[in-house]
Amino acid sequence: MAKSVFGRFGVGILGDATVTLGAVETLMTCLPEISTGSRQKLLDGIIAAAAEHGPFDLVYGQPNNRHQLTLDAEQVFSVCRGIIDHADATVRRTFANRLARADWVEAMPFLGYLAGDTDTGVRRRAYAGVKRHDPPLFQALKTIEELPTAAGRFAPSPASFEVPSLSPGVELDTQPEESPTSQKESSETTRPFTAIKRRTSLGYAPDPEAPSQGEITLLLRVEGAEDAARSLDIRVPAGKEHATLLLHVSSQSGSLKVEPEVQTMRVPRNGDSDEARLRVTALHAINGEGEVAITIFDEFRLVGSIAVMFRAEARDSALILEKSRDMLFREAGDSGAAPYISPTIQLSLTNGTPARI
Repeated sequence: MAKSVFGRFGVGILGDATVTLGAVETLMTCLPEISTGSRQKLLDGIIAAAAEHGPFDLVYGQPNNRHQLTLDAEQVFSVCRGIIDHADATVRRTFANRLARADWVEAMPFLGYLAGDTDTGVRRRAYAGVKRHDPPLFQALKTIEELPTAAGRFAPSPASFEVPSLSPGVELDTQPEESPTSQKESSETTRPFTAIKRRTSLGYAPDPEAPSQGEITLLLRVEGAEDAARSLDIRVPAGKEHATLLLHVSSQSGSLKVEPEVQTMRVPRNGDSDEARLRVTALHAINGEGEVAITIFDEFRLVGSIAVMFRAEARDSALILEKSRDMLFREAGDSGAAPYISPTIQLSLTNGTPARI
């Protein structure tokens, strides 16, 4: 295995691996297989690229057979979003640890997700990063955690907030990143919810009478829910026969209009959901693609989001809107036990915000 550094961020870590998938999928597949040191170096490079909103070049292979894998800036963020939901806890632990060390203010949302991870090691490292980047927020979370537990609700021991010293020269990770954790799963009877899985079924139908318009339909189905790549984990409150989801829809593209902006849908414990319908209108031609974002919340926290990409172009004096592709981003936590830190407000901001709220 080559150990030299190549290019701006590239590190030779993949040996003779052959890239048969896309760049993002290749990295996600290889992350659990490589050594701890190589994984740390690779994630440091990805985080550095994300902080600069730039590309990432990875050179790998034997000295006489070099290959290059290139991620553009959007793919770099896709890798970051994917890692917080990676099935391998050692990958999530390494990512949380490297984020905690990085001088990257925009890492806070990722650290926030990782602070709710089901793995104790991931949470400890994420909270170390929160403490380093935003000490007042860390103290607020710790104070909330130490409040008396609400009746019937699961809350972990305040010990889960213990973090290593952050003094200069002290490593953030006091546990080996490969070490197993001994977190005890909470039983269904001590949690305020039951977790169910539903497969997303997204449709699009153009308006035959108005080619610049179309309708997105979204259903969450029982059938096919075992496919994690297209499924969401939803929490049904204890004592209720269905979960109520909030959908927030927006587009930062000045070429697209979408409505309604907010709607709700019900998901029964043992059945398919209601159908959500969203109207999309192209206001003028799009140079490339325009995105419609569907952000989905259950009654506890963010569940996931869907990005639907559209093209709009003028043909024969008419503006034609066409769906090109869609991508699903799952929420970081799985259906296991997770810290309960009190009722939480989550915001979905159409045009972003210049400062942390």
